[in-house]
Amino acid sequence: LPMLLSVHHAFGYLQHCCMLVAAAWMKHKLAYTAARSLALLEEHEKLQSNFHAQSSKCKVQEQELASKSNEYEEMSRLAEEVVGILAQRSQSACESAPRDGDSRCKPPACAVGEVA
Repeated sequence: LPMLLSVHHAFGYLQHCCMLVAAAWMKHKLAYTAARSLALLEEHEKLQSNFHAQSSKCKVQEQELASKSNEYEEMSRLAEEVVGILAQRSQSACESAPRDGDSRCKPPACAVGEVA
C-alpha cells in the first residue's frame, strides 16, 4: 500500500508538471500573439493614416479637376455664344448690305458643302 501511494503521488506530480509546462507554453504563445497583434495594430494605423492622407489628396485633385472642367465648359459655352452672335451680326450685315459683289457677304466654299 505505501508503494501504491508513492506511485499515485508520482503520477500526481507528473500530471502537475505537465500542466505547468502546458501553462508556460500557453503563456509564451499568448505573449507572442499579443506582441504580434500590437505590431499589426500599429501597421494598420500607419496604413490607415497614409490612406486618409492619399484620399484627401485625391479629393483635392478631384475638386481641382472638376473646377477646371467647369471652367472649360464655361469657356466653350462662351465661345459658342460669341460665334453665334458674330454669325448673326455677319448675316444681318450681309442682308442689309447691297449685293454688288461684296466678297465679305459671300459664304465660303466649305460652308455650302464643298471641300476647300
